Amino acid sequence: VTSDDSGRIVDFEIQEGKGDLRGYIARLGKKWQDDLPHTPVMVFDREGYGAEFFHNLTEQGIAFVTWEKHIDTQKLKDLDAECFSEKFEFNGKVYRVFEGKKAFTHTPEKGPVQEFTLRRIYIWNVTSNRRTCALAGISAEQLITQDCARAMLHRWGASENTFKHLADRHPVHY
Repeated sequence: VTSDDSGRIVDFEIQEGKGDLRGYIARLGKKWQDDLPHTPVMVFDREGYGAEFFHNLTEQGIAFVTWEKHIDTQKLKDLDAECFSEKFEFNGKVYRVFEGKKAFTHTPEKGPVQEFTLRRIYIWNVTSNRRTCALAGISAEQLITQDCARAMLHRWGASENTFKHLADRHPVHY
């Protein structure tokens, strides 16, 4: 299910349990590019995680934000609170964020090794005292740090918001 930033479903595909999430994201990114005034940002969960996939999206000009996988939670806990320099509220909770970089290496079947970096968005839910990270494949000029964090929180927050609010927002009973 694909929704816009207001939670309205704009596209969906039934894949009968053996779907191709990565292929769907890439096709969808291309499908809507010419119809929207701004670059659409694909926001997806950890299932899409992978250096080859991230490299392919950036090469195709498909902007994205996703949760980072395999985070060292102790290193996140050890970060000084002062690192989290930006503060905002979202859904009644206080968050603090800052930005870094994460390097990736992709080795294609043919050709040289490809090295690239993504933006790493450090997110601290001050209300629950939990920390995590997101990755962004979009420039800071197009989407600032806070908005990258909001994109992830808007989609997931405390649960998968699209599904949580489906009956409230859409005249369906599924």
